[in-house]
Amino acid sequence: MKKNILLISLLLMAVLPSCFHSGVESPVTPEAPAEAPPVVLRNFEEEDQLSALALATGFAESFIKSVESGEYSFWEKKMTPETAKKVNGEKFLKMREELQKIFGDFKEASFMGELISGNLRSYLWKLRFTREKDGKPEISETVYFVRVFCEEGKAPAISGFGVKVF
Repeated sequence: MKKNILLISLLLMAVLPSCFHSGVESPVTPEAPAEAPPVVLRNFEEEDQLSALALATGFAESFIKSVESGEYSFWEKKMTPETAKKVNGEKFLKMREELQKIFGDFKEASFMGELISGNLRSYLWKLRFTREKDGKPEISETVYFVRVFCEEGKAPAISGFGVKVF
C-alpha cells in the first residue's frame, strides 16, 4: 500500500508542477530569453465568485468524467494548451490506473465546498471509489481540488489542480 501511495505521489509531483498556469505568455528567442512580467494577483470581486466556481466546476467535471470513462479527451478539452502538452493521455492513464490500484473503481463525486487562502480559491470535490475486500464492499474516498486565482485585468484562471492522497 505504501508503495502505491508513493507511486501516485511521485506521478502527481511529476505532473502537477507543470499544471500551474499564470496566464502570462512570455516570448522567448534563442538569443536572449525574455523575462515574463510578474503576475499581479487581485482580490476576488463579487462578480468573480460565480465565474471562478463555474470555471473550476467545468474543469473538475471533465476530470471526473475522464476518470470514470477512461477517456482522456473529456479532460483535455478543458486544459490550457500548455497543460495539455504536459499532461498527455499516457500520463492520465497511468494516474487513473494508480487511483484504481489504491482506491478501487470510481463510483461518484460530490462538491464539498471552497477554501479561501488570500487571493486563491480552492474548490474541493470528494471522489468515492469501491472495491471488494474479503468478499465485502469497501469504500475509499479522496479529495480532488481545483485552485483558481484572479490576475490584475483578467478573468479568473486555474492555477493548479490535483488529487490529495490521505
